[in-house]
Amino acid sequence: MLVADDDAEVRRQLCKVLAQHRLEFDEATNGYEAIQQLKRRKYALAFVDLMMPRIDGWAVIDFIRSHAEHRGTKTYIVAAGEQRLSTADQDVVSGVVLKPFDPAKLDLLLRNFVKSAS
Repeated sequence: MLVADDDAEVRRQLCKVLAQHRLEFDEATNGYEAIQQLKRRKYALAFVDLMMPRIDGWAVIDFIRSHAEHRGTKTYIVAAGEQRLSTADQDVVSGVVLKPFDPAKLDLLLRNFVKSAS
């Protein structure tokens, strides 16, 4: 799993839930770091904040879209407000996780992910 968000508290919360599900994860504090992680490793699941410094989350999503080895990555946008996805983005983005997190929704998302991966 990849958690890409410039907000340390958001990363902490996401990583805590991933750890509770015994899922391994890497962290990135900006879009540049996220792309570097993606160049080194294939991820089954990624949480990507849209508003990050250096390179934003849309560039990370474009990187995932343009590299065949990452097309199977379930990618969730982390957003502070309502986020609409274009038809083109829906082929890459599996959903939106809203801040502040609803722990029950996040838990359900991860349970479904683990179940589908088994």
